[in-house]
Amino acid sequence: MKYDFLSTKLFDLYDSYLVFTGITRNSKNVLKDVTDNIDKAKLLLPTLDKSYAALQENDYSKFLNYLNKSWIQKKKTSSIITENLSIKEMDDYLNENDTVIAHKLCGAGNGGFFLVFAEKENLNIPYRSVIIDITPNGVSGIRI
Repeated sequence: MKYDFLSTKLFDLYDSYLVFTGITRNSKNVLKDVTDNIDKAKLLLPTLDKSYAALQENDYSKFLNYLNKSWIQKKKTSSIITENLSIKEMDDYLNENDTVIAHKLCGAGNGGFFLVFAEKENLNIPYRSVIIDITPNGVSGIRI
């Protein structure tokens, strides 16, 4: 499948944030574990294609549902991804928070940042975060 540039309209409708986990790590062990279990990671590919199709169709609700689904699938690729208790607690909190529409840990896992989507100006979480402003002119972030 060929991927083209997409509209930024999603970001007119929803706010996106990077939420710092407070944990830095070397992702080498996670990547090795995922590579050793590559069949589990391959299950993410159909979800990626469906996510892309939802974005092309401007069906942002469906896209955000696929983002959540891909996070559930990603966690199954390696037990190391959420073995850190702080990551697991944050994941559980974001999953249960009514102001969070979708979230997923960025990168290989086990630390770093959660990408979080919420209704415009409606996120209510106790974690340090940066709101991401994406326009046709570029990307910027404001720490909140």
